[in-house]
Amino acid sequence: MAKAIANVEVTTDTFDQWLTQTNEVLFAMSENAVTVDATANGATVTGNGSVQGSLSITNLSANTIRGGTVENAANVFVISAMHSNNTITANTFGVMTGLGGMNATYGVANLTITTAATVNGAVTVANLYLSSVSQLLVVSNTDLGTDTSTPQTLFTINAVATPTAKLTIQARNGSDKEISEVVLASNAASSGTNSGANVFITVYGTVASPTSANVGVLSATQTGNTVTVSFTQSAINTSLKILATLFTY
Repeated sequence: MAKAIANVEVTTDTFDQWLTQTNEVLFAMSENAVTVDATANGATVTGNGSVQGSLSITNLSANTIRGGTVENAANVFVISAMHSNNTITANTFGVMTGLGGMNATYGVANLTITTAATVNGAVTVANLYLSSVSQLLVVSNTDLGTDTSTPQTLFTINAVATPTAKLTIQARNGSDKEISEVVLASNAASSGTNSGANVFITVYGTVASPTSANVGVLSATQTGNTVTVSFTQSAINTSLKILATLFTY
C-alpha cells in the first residue's frame, strides 16, 4: 500500500501546513520509497510493502522468496521455464506440470539446473527430464474405481517424442500386491501422423504377494502419435504407482 500524504489545500492551508506536508513527502522519499542510486549495493529502504499488479525485474536478489502476502506465507508458483546457473537450496521444492496424476499427458513446464542443487527436504517432481535423452514420469492413483472390465487410462505418451519406455509398476488391492517391470516400443516415425503405427509391450519380472495374487493386467494401445497405457483391475478400488522412464527418439 502506498504511504498516504494529503494534498495541500491551496485556499485554506497555511505556509506551515504546506511546509509540514512537503517535509512528509521528502521523508517518505528518503525512508519509505523504493529508489535507486549508482552505488554497488544500491539504495536501501526498510519496511513492508505490497504491489497489487505485475512487477518486472531483470535481476532479483533476495534472502527469501515465498508466496502469499507480507503477513501470511503461501506457495509460490513458477509458471514458465526456470533456469539455475548456481546452487538451489530448498526445504521443499515442487515443480508442477501438465501431469495431474492418472488420465494425464506429461510435460508442459521445465526446470533446468546447470550446477549443484541441494534440497534439505522433500522434492516433488511430476515430470523430470534427464538431459535430452530421457524423461522420468511418476504416476500415482489410490483408487481406479469400480469398473473391472474396461481398461482404465493411466497416462498417455507422445510416440513421436518418446517412442520407447521402461516402467516399474506397483499394484495393490487390499492385502494383494504385485510389482512388475514393463518395456514398450512404438514403431512410429519421428514425424508425421503415424496413422498405422502400433505399440508393442512386454511385461516381465512380476512378483506377487501372496503368490496367488492377480491384481490386474497392464496394456498399451496406439492411435496416431498417441500411446495410451491402461490397466484392467481384477477387483474394484485398486491402487497403482508407476515410475516410467521415457526415451526420446
